[in-house]
Amino acid sequence: MDWGGQGLIIVAIAGVCLGGWIVNNWIRASQGCPLDDDAKGTATASDRETADRLRQENQRLQLRLDASEKRLAVLERIVTDRGFEVSAQMETLREDRAEAFGPAAQGSAQREISVS
Repeated sequence: MDWGGQGLIIVAIAGVCLGGWIVNNWIRASQGCPLDDDAKGTATASDRETADRLRQENQRLQLRLDASEKRLAVLERIVTDRGFEVSAQMETLREDRAEAFGPAAQGSAQREISVS
């Protein structure tokens, strides 16, 4: 029997098919899919439960992410707001006044605020 031209092509095709089958099973095993072909592509009850659980967790995490993004946007507005800067400067001035004049200045400042 001559394994020249046509025989070599047949062996090459069989080798490519075997290699593809091995790679396919390796990918399925790494993804956690069943390796037997008896399932014929149908999902089992545990697969559906796992998928539902993952969908619910994904939705929950998406809601948390959206809420965190909203909170971050509010914090960015507060920090970049000019009023925040003015408030921080006023607090710095109050602290400087308290350090310069001592407790007596704080008491008079409190009286001025309560009188106003």
